[in-house]
Amino acid sequence: MVGSGDALGRGWTAGQGGDASLVLDCGDPPPVTGCAKGVESSVFLDGHVGHGIGLTCKSQGWFPEPQVVWLNSKGQPRMEKVTTRSTLDSSSGIFNVMSSMNLEPGADHEVTCRVVNGVLNATCESRIRISDSFFPATSPWMTSSIVILCLDLAVVGLVVYKTKSSISEASEAGEE
Repeated sequence: MVGSGDALGRGWTAGQGGDASLVLDCGDPPPVTGCAKGVESSVFLDGHVGHGIGLTCKSQGWFPEPQVVWLNSKGQPRMEKVTTRSTLDSSSGIFNVMSSMNLEPGADHEVTCRVVNGVLNATCESRIRISDSFFPATSPWMTSSIVILCLDLAVVGLVVYKTKSSISEASEAGEE
């Protein structure tokens, strides 16, 4: 039977029947044996953020802590600002990860969220393609309507001003 601890090298322990297994210790929580590939990642539309669309990628059940990479349609890392947060379930020692980004109009609308466990060399990814119709847009008709409305208000204001000026001049002329 194989011994434990330093006999096998730091981090190795003997299981029942003498088989050895790797124990990864991540600090305060109890050590977790082996690695865990999480469940498939999912990408969610968070709605409109400024002129773009907010996207969030979530995946659960990873060990050790995974990395999240956002990719474009060519498989290259995206340049948008990304916010990633991992949480550790202290009872199980498993990580859940959530990552968010904003996709602006004019950017590559195909987005892939890839969650990577470097120890297992395992990945989970979700891909989404967002149509232009989802992005908030200002209609050319709306823009021209607003310009015409402003011009109309300016003309009405000018007419009211001239009318008041004419009435005031007429009343001053009548008093003399």
